[in-house]
Amino acid sequence: EILFRLVRYLRQQGFDFVQQISPQNIEIMDVSSDNFYYHPIVMMVSYDFMNLASGRRFHPDRPVTGNEAIQLMDIILSQINEQN
Repeated sequence: EILFRLVRYLRQQGFDFVQQISPQNIEIMDVSSDNFYYHPIVMMVSYDFMNLASGRRFHPDRPVTGNEAIQLMDIILSQINEQN
């Protein structure tokens, strides 16, 4: 959710993030479409910031590790730096 909000804010500020996968083509087997986090998950997967596990599973109850969080922030920061 936090990364989704950050990317949405940066897009409003003029930064361009390109979807690598169309959100309509993303199926998540363990998060229903009426889940509050479904849209943010789909968007992060569509930008290729996050990946689904085997069986198109997201494992929403699994905590994000510090290393994963740093990697995601590095990806976003590198895209910001490329556009400046």
